[in-house]
Amino acid sequence: MSRTKAFRNESPFSRNPLPTAMLALSHPQASSPRHNMYQSSYAPPALSTTAPGSSSFADQSAPSSSSYLEGTLAQIVTIANEDVEMKVSAPPYIFLAAKKHSAQFAFYLFAAPAPAGPSTAASAVILPLDLCVFALAIDETNFNFAAFLVVDTNILLHRFEVLTQFVEDIERNGFPVIVIIPSVVVSELDGHKKNSAIAWFARRASSWLLAKIKERRHVKGQGRKETCNSAKNWRPQDEDIPDAAMRKTMYNDSLILDCWLYFRQTNTPTFLCSNDTNLCIATASESMAVGFNGIESLGNMFFTLSEHGGSREIARHIYGDSVNLALFNVLRGYRKEQTQVPAGKSSQGKALQAYDEDDMMMEVDDEGLGPMGDKTEWKSELAINILHEEVIDYFSRLLVDLVGKVGGEEVRKHDPEDKIISQHAVRRRHYSMWSTAECVEWLIRKARDPRREGGPVVIRQDNPRLELFLLKHYKGVPGSKTGKDWSRQGWRVALNNLRQISNAWGDESIAESLAGLEPYVNHVFEM
Repeated sequence: MSRTKAFRNESPFSRNPLPTAMLALSHPQASSPRHNMYQSSYAPPALSTTAPGSSSFADQSAPSSSSYLEGTLAQIVTIANEDVEMKVSAPPYIFLAAKKHSAQFAFYLFAAPAPAGPSTAASAVILPLDLCVFALAIDETNFNFAAFLVVDTNILLHRFEVLTQFVEDIERNGFPVIVIIPSVVVSELDGHKKNSAIAWFARRASSWLLAKIKERRHVKGQGRKETCNSAKNWRPQDEDIPDAAMRKTMYNDSLILDCWLYFRQTNTPTFLCSNDTNLCIATASESMAVGFNGIESLGNMFFTLSEHGGSREIARHIYGDSVNLALFNVLRGYRKEQTQVPAGKSSQGKALQAYDEDDMMMEVDDEGLGPMGDKTEWKSELAINILHEEVIDYFSRLLVDLVGKVGGEEVRKHDPEDKIISQHAVRRRHYSMWSTAECVEWLIRKARDPRREGGPVVIRQDNPRLELFLLKHYKGVPGSKTGKDWSRQGWRVALNNLRQISNAWGDESIAESLAGLEPYVNHVFEM
């Protein structure tokens, strides 16, 4: 029997509880400094805007600004600050009522230490309401596994697929981990909106962050007041450093360190994931300066990701051997028919090592189940396939958002009793439940409605049709393909179909995103 079957019904917390002093890990490996992190092979420093001899799939009249990206990042900051402000106006009885009606809060681990005295009310008052929202899944079974994970900008930009897979894994298996996004990281993402080399990376990260932060489950933004700065402002000023670039780098490093220190004060295990060696060194220095009384070993507080590290590597840094690491995925080089990742090319264009079976724990049983014991979509090590999956996730969200923006009450109707599946069923479900194909069909049909404000617009799709191109590849699903199975012309035509929808509805978000995506698509096809 495979490991998959052995672990299929095993609780993630079935082993011994996490010890107070967590298992020490090896020191982080060397990495490039923060100010050089954008020169990695993940994001080439210079990309052509149009492939030789080909036309652009991005509208040449598309806006050069990045208002959609700015708006997305502004929403992230707003939600983070709103969550913090909620706890200021919340009366104590809200916490007491929650504690009375839900035993889960009795084991709440994210609160600061209770003040002296037996007052239960006083203990309840200090619970930050924004973190109470996240603590709903914590109970006596898993409270020993609660943790904060603070991530740096370079992880969101260049190890995005690893972070998103880790969040999927903790959501699926019920691990009470909250990923913290420092405010300065949001600011840095905004700073990359006009950098053609990494604009796409910044957009995909910001879109995913907003969607996850809105869920208020496992991803949270740092609020303005969530800082160790006595002025309660996470923007410090230091004019003693003459070099502007170095000053900005050190500012940002100190702000990320400040965020880590703030959440560390809650007495919850708090980790920092960054591929910036200088930041990790600063974290170690600060750790030794303030002294953490041995609650955690220094090697366990901060870490970098190895070149081939995946979700499982993050889990190993946080939990050591205290949890079943087979519940976490490895690098996205998984092929369903094989028991281990073959040597090939990663998204960086570098060779992947073939992992030992014991290390990968990727055996697949005869029922066609993946390493998590469920139906697993195709995962390829090819950059074009990974990019295709990212394009599907990103633009599918934007299409749903567009339907919501232009559809009015018609797309917000929902009949929970209606279980009849028909071509008209989409009209009886809230638009957030629609598939990508349903969104595309509705947007094209409504665009040609003569009653439409601004007049009808006829959208004629060429093959491949957009809804087919944005279909994730699953084994046995007719028409679904991996990114490499679509020709360069197929990519161009499908994304041009998307541009037509964007133009018909005057949607800036899709137009801006296509402009940012095109250089990277050209680069990947030239690899």
